[in-house]
Amino acid sequence: MHLSKLTERYSVDGKNVVDVGCGEGEFASALAAKNANVTGIEIDSSKVAHARELHPNGIQFLVGKADNILVEDNSTDLITFMFSMHHVPAQEQGFALEECLRCLKSGGRLHVVEPDIVGPMTTVVKHVEDETEVRTNTQKLLDQLEDKGQFRLIEKTSYDLVRSYRDFDEIVESIVMVDEARASKLPEVRSEMEQTFLEEAEQTEQGNMLSQPCIMHHFEKL
Repeated sequence: MHLSKLTERYSVDGKNVVDVGCGEGEFASALAAKNANVTGIEIDSSKVAHARELHPNGIQFLVGKADNILVEDNSTDLITFMFSMHHVPAQEQGFALEECLRCLKSGGRLHVVEPDIVGPMTTVVKHVEDETEVRTNTQKLLDQLEDKGQFRLIEKTSYDLVRSYRDFDEIVESIVMVDEARASKLPEVRSEMEQTFLEEAEQTEQGNMLSQPCIMHHFEKL
């Protein structure tokens, strides 16, 4: 879903792409499969190590931060932030955008997708982590970015990302236990969170479907 929404607007074939906050490399791998030259940047060294194991060929995974992208000036065609911009501390987001300007070629693209503050997935996860404030502030920053005269907003749009879960235990394993802070809160909220999961998920033959509304900003560097 995320990849198709990007490639409908911009071909990554042969492009130099940096995926910031790449995690274990899932989206970076999808970009590489479209013939992009991909560098993945991730602050968590354990995730970088795992990404290198999962995707050993053709992708460069580096330990770094959004305000230190570790590529040369004016060398990048596209920078992506996939559900990662709101994880950049508020006081560092401006520096991160300046770093994007440094790295991008003239006419290069900045593609940011963030989870909306509402939706079934958000309602479930809110039991262990409430990101309403950080997501709201990040959206405000992106909405005002064009005003600074360094990027042109090509498109802002919304779409739903739908994930399937076998049962509540699977969402705990994939969404909660991978984060120490979330995992520490689970014991006291588990029963309420499971009830919310049962209420919010759409039960189908393919599993329990949870949707997450997403907001996409696609910019061009001026």
